[in-house]
Amino acid sequence: MKKLITTLLIVASALNIVKAQTDQNKTIYTDLRAELIGTPKDDINNVIVLTAKYFLETPYVGHTLDSNDVEQLVVNLNRFDCMTFVESVLALSIDYMSDDPDYHNFENILQKIRYRGGNISGYTSRLHYTSDWIFDNTQKQTVVDRTKQLGGLAFRPVLTYMSTHPQSYTQLKDNKLAVDSMRLIEKQINLRKAMNYIPKYKVATIEKNINSGDIIMITTSTPGLDYAHVGFAIKDGNVLKFIHASSDQKKVVITSSWLHTYLNGVKNFTGISVLKAK
Repeated sequence: MKKLITTLLIVASALNIVKAQTDQNKTIYTDLRAELIGTPKDDINNVIVLTAKYFLETPYVGHTLDSNDVEQLVVNLNRFDCMTFVESVLALSIDYMSDDPDYHNFENILQKIRYRGGNISGYTSRLHYTSDWIFDNTQKQTVVDRTKQLGGLAFRPVLTYMSTHPQSYTQLKDNKLAVDSMRLIEKQINLRKAMNYIPKYKVATIEKNINSGDIIMITTSTPGLDYAHVGFAIKDGNVLKFIHASSDQKKVVITSSWLHTYLNGVKNFTGISVLKAK
């Protein structure tokens, strides 16, 4: 009986935490909607910029999607890592542009963006690799990849990192079935046609053709990985900057300098892919 009571108390506590987070999310959602009142719905890039700037100074917190034993949609609008920032801003912007925006619609859009085919079926159904995210969201017509038209070159990373570093992932550690599933997904991604990227030495020459609100995916030289960081392009006059959830500054920030300067300051950054929301 004592064990049952303890279990019930733990479950009740977890439900209270989820409810409290949902209430916070809904408050933030409502406040953002008030900020966007009157914003025209003819330019999603503009909505993305306004939405991203709304979250400036929001704390950076890593691994917020990995706290549950069973994979489920996790929504945190009061803390982000780099990918949850991009996904949340994108989902909120698409929701705003829709005919009937509301919080539940936003959640549905977020799930569609975050999971392969929009369906949750375990940890490996989440789009962990950015190249898989780009492929899947292009197929779903959530985004358009602009990289090739901007002068991008072929980019074919060999993905192995997650299956060869399971100790770095809570849900993969000591879980052979999940590791095997991730290894199969990696092989499937590796068989696809090459992605495109713009080497960082060329970024300065094409920045004028990148628009505020475009999604910027930063490629990496780390073996077994494809991309290391994500955010949005944002123009300050003629200067193209980068708004992102920064693990170094522990919050959402806009770079103080050009995007290409930011890229050149990180050794393992090799270039960018550029996407536009549809």
